[in-house]
Amino acid sequence: MHRFRSISLTAALFVALSVVVAPPASAADDVTITGSGWGHGIGLSQYGAFGQSREGDTFQQILGHYYTGTSTATLPAESERLWVGITQEKYRVDITAWAIGSSAVDVIVSRGAVATDGQLTGTLETLILASGPSPGTAGDRVVIEAVPGTGNGSGDPVDCTVTRYPAGGGTPGASDILAAGECNVDLTWDGDEPVPTSRVEIDGVWDTADTTGAGEACTFTDWNGPVTVNRDCSYSRGLMHIRSDNNTAAVDISVEVDLDDYTLGISEMPYYWGDDGGMEALKAQAVAARSYALHFAQKRGDVGPGDRDWCWCHVYDSTIDQRYVGWGHGQSSWITAVNSTLGVIATHPSESGPIAAYYSSSSGGRTENIEDVWVSDPVPYLKSVDDHWAYNDGVGNPREDWTETMTVGEFAAELGFTSIKSVAIRETFESGSPAVIEVAGVKNGADTVKTYDGNDFRVEFGLYSHYITSVFGEFSLSRYAGLDRYGTAAEISANTFDAGVPVVYIASGNDFPDALVAGPAAAHGGGPVLLVTTVAPTATKDELKRLQPAEIVIIGGTGAVATPVEDELKELVPTATVRRVVGDSRIATSVAVSQDAFASAPAVFVAVEDNFPDALSGSALAARMGGPVLFVKTNTLSGLVKDEIKRLGATDIVVLGG
Repeated sequence: MHRFRSISLTAALFVALSVVVAPPASAADDVTITGSGWGHGIGLSQYGAFGQSREGDTFQQILGHYYTGTSTATLPAESERLWVGITQEKYRVDITAWAIGSSAVDVIVSRGAVATDGQLTGTLETLILASGPSPGTAGDRVVIEAVPGTGNGSGDPVDCTVTRYPAGGGTPGASDILAAGECNVDLTWDGDEPVPTSRVEIDGVWDTADTTGAGEACTFTDWNGPVTVNRDCSYSRGLMHIRSDNNTAAVDISVEVDLDDYTLGISEMPYYWGDDGGMEALKAQAVAARSYALHFAQKRGDVGPGDRDWCWCHVYDSTIDQRYVGWGHGQSSWITAVNSTLGVIATHPSESGPIAAYYSSSSGGRTENIEDVWVSDPVPYLKSVDDHWAYNDGVGNPREDWTETMTVGEFAAELGFTSIKSVAIRETFESGSPAVIEVAGVKNGADTVKTYDGNDFRVEFGLYSHYITSVFGEFSLSRYAGLDRYGTAAEISANTFDAGVPVVYIASGNDFPDALVAGPAAAHGGGPVLLVTTVAPTATKDELKRLQPAEIVIIGGTGAVATPVEDELKELVPTATVRRVVGDSRIATSVAVSQDAFASAPAVFVAVEDNFPDALSGSALAARMGGPVLFVKTNTLSGLVKDEIKRLGATDIVVLGG
């Protein structure tokens, strides 16, 4: 992880830099949290994939970028089947058979048998549900109701009655009822055919043992269309299982489908992207969804009594795993994406099967190392990578930036404080998301400092993501000041950095250019900027002794930081490596510092070499974004600067000033 600091020359300069980083709050008593991205930021970025696809990259290239070191492979034709958890702990469920096509097949309701690959084995009790007489019409209905166990020897905490209700109405006869018995109920139809003719729809579910009143509709919100609608829980592919829950007197409902049919039912990426340059993104999403499901099905093992019988599923149909929505939602672009990648999965040498293909809407510009966000060992293919495509023009990322505002009182109460004195992002992960957010205030009558990471804030405040760029509010102010600019720089360092920092940058306090280009480099390296004059001031020396850095980097030639000062620094910290970075001009020095500190950078900030305010404003933002400040002349961009920008591979160039 990296420490992030605003590097300052004077107390006034420190305030100015802070104002640049933080946006104004909407009211004097408000706290404003700003950020970008949506979701956990691990693995595939969906808007990033869309941006790559629009630039002409293939789904293999997209997957290879977001899942480091992976390739694709094709499964055998007979792939594994999945049990998908639809809903759990229900005391009654009503299901109706519907016709999709003409000559729709009946739905067979069976109990006491084992349904595998659509074939029933064992001793059967059956009811036949006639589907509707014509496409789009309803047929018979079945009601499965949990009742207290009657000691049938199954060991289940609950039995079930099964009752068929004819489509035309009327009272069920004796042949329409399966009396209380084992809750091992399956519904089968032609769901494993390439084009099923029937489907089943869950009309209602009951969450309590009192099933005399009206149940709740089984619906899901389908946003993947021209307008958002609530759809019924309806399934045409595979078969349906109803099983007794493991620890309640209720039942769980699952759908069993093969892997590619499951992928057809995934609704995780806007299907219309396929008509807007995003077909390769849809293909990448199909492969990711298929890989994720099979990875966790294999990892979680069998489904059965004592094995995942709290849901009777390998995966849930919700964002606990992936959003599976069954029949009637698909559009031609998604069907094309799935069918053109049938059986294709993403693989990595570290896995015996498909990868754990996590994905989310978008990151804050760079995805996460999995171990930085979740409690996890590092995973070689879930590494932090560039995600600038998620912010390309035309991609339409709705969470390119977001803002959450609340009162200071609400902010304090949510974190358990009585009042807040300050909030600061102290360290960031490789992605740029906060690793340490320090909150100081009063708690239980005592001054308290607590640290959080971005994910803590996401959970506490219901944020779109943990990619937080600022937390700004009218908190109690803290003043960092010394007797002069040298003492102030030392005071800021003392209140910001622990001893044992990797690096300290030394610059002249008599002029501004060297210190300004040193700021982003110091932030990137995890240390402060301290100032010297023709001698090393006492405040600077004392702070260096406390910090005991591994390295001291002097910016500028001997005209800026004299040789006797360099010698004194070596004596102060004899264990540190002391070296000098210098060019033959302000421009050349800025390039030299960039070359020394940055192997690459997402952004470069360009300022006129003799314009103090522009460079000052940009230095703080450059430190935040992990890029250098480069100096130029007013009307000329030198070849030296051009070459450095090319070397850095920056995707953003920010020109400071008019």
